[in-house]
Amino acid sequence: AWGMFQTLLVSTLRVGCRSALFLPYLHSSIARMSSLPQPVYIDETTPFYEQQPTEAIATVAAYEMDKLQTALGDAILAGPIHVGSSAIKGMPGSPIVDLAIVVESLPPPPPLLEVLAQMGYEYKGAAPHDPQDHWAMGGEGPKGHLGRTVLHLSPAGSSFVDDARAFVDYCNSNPAAFEAYANVKLEGMRLATGAAEGSRHRTYKMHKHQVVARLLGEAKEWCRVLH
Repeated sequence: AWGMFQTLLVSTLRVGCRSALFLPYLHSSIARMSSLPQPVYIDETTPFYEQQPTEAIATVAAYEMDKLQTALGDAILAGPIHVGSSAIKGMPGSPIVDLAIVVESLPPPPPLLEVLAQMGYEYKGAAPHDPQDHWAMGGEGPKGHLGRTVLHLSPAGSSFVDDARAFVDYCNSNPAAFEAYANVKLEGMRLATGAAEGSRHRTYKMHKHQVVARLLGEAKEWCRVLH
């Protein structure tokens, strides 16, 4: 464990230097995108973009994936990959970038968590819906806003990363799937903004749940046939 920690620590120091040099570029790149659309706020920490800020999201994803790969190195068995709604080009929704990696086991060992903490990622443990999906919150800027990331950690042997990739690829490749997902997200946003304060985020999530489950099933079958 100590050897692993030493390796990760050196990598973290290296990525810290690189991040210090690249961070002003990240901020200026996003700032230069003067045509960024204005979001609708579901609540104070949940901006919803009806028109996705695709270029800005891609900049954040590339920056954070490079940080993770450099700092964690061989501790990552697969990934990092960009998943979730923000990885679907043109998809309305939150600007938060979801990234996924495969690690040897969960919960992650303390040395790995220490390196994530030094990178600014706060480990939250298992997701409420999937014990094979552990979360760490990171990125730059205010909670829920453009620049923020959710890192999904899954163990070797889990299908989580493959399923997440299949969902993104399916929606990017299938216009009917894209439209179904976009429509239910927009419907959920409109319902949520009219819901009682304190229940808006849950209203949005619950409204799209059944469509997401259906599309995930279709995506997995599509991927199976394709390969």
